[in-house]
Amino acid sequence: MAMEKITISRQEIAVYKALSSTAGWMTISAISKHIEDAAAPGSINRIMLKLVDLELVDLVKMHPAFHYRWSEKAAKQNAPYLQQLKKAAEVFGAGQ
Repeated sequence: MAMEKITISRQEIAVYKALSSTAGWMTISAISKHIEDAAAPGSINRIMLKLVDLELVDLVKMHPAFHYRWSEKAAKQNAPYLQQLKKAAEVFGAGQ
């Protein structure tokens, strides 16, 4: 079996930190306000879609903005990716 390549950006770690430290639902705008380094809404949106696809984040499609929260089942849904995300956060000094 081939090893899967996992690439995690600093922005993804910042989004992970913002979501995992908040119990409620957040919009892209709210997530952006929690991130210290400025990130474009488009970048955050791409990260959110990736995390939703990996089943780490729950999504509710509401008008006028989608709402996201860290999934309570994230550790069960995709433990390998979550481990890599935590390791990357540790390397970048943003560990939890």
